[in-house]
Amino acid sequence: MIGLLCSCSTKEMWDEVYASPSGDFAIGVQIGDEEDVNNKAEMFFTLLDKEGDILDKTRTKASAAMNYAIFWYTEKTVTLYSSDIGVKAWLVSKDKKLLPAEVDSKMDKKAEEVFNKKLGR
Repeated sequence: MIGLLCSCSTKEMWDEVYASPSGDFAIGVQIGDEEDVNNKAEMFFTLLDKEGDILDKTRTKASAAMNYAIFWYTEKTVTLYSSDIGVKAWLVSKDKKLLPAEVDSKMDKKAEEVFNKKLGR
């Protein structure tokens, strides 16, 4: 369910990388805003294809200073559970953009499980 893409060049560009279950996509996590030096903790998601090419980027509004867990809920839905913003999800659209996705009770429960497992609870 949670996978890391192990390309050296990809790992150097992002703080964390999570491959989708099929490996067709990955989320590169960047901590801090390169355009705003005062924003050092916000996490940004970059959608990558399997070659590591950038498809899209979005702000999560979550702070890396808080506890968080990131995972692929489905092949095209990436989910973030952060202690500061709760559960948020993004869907990979047909045109390969990250769009905000609705979080239902099933996804919320799974996010809580992944979050607690990461924290050893």
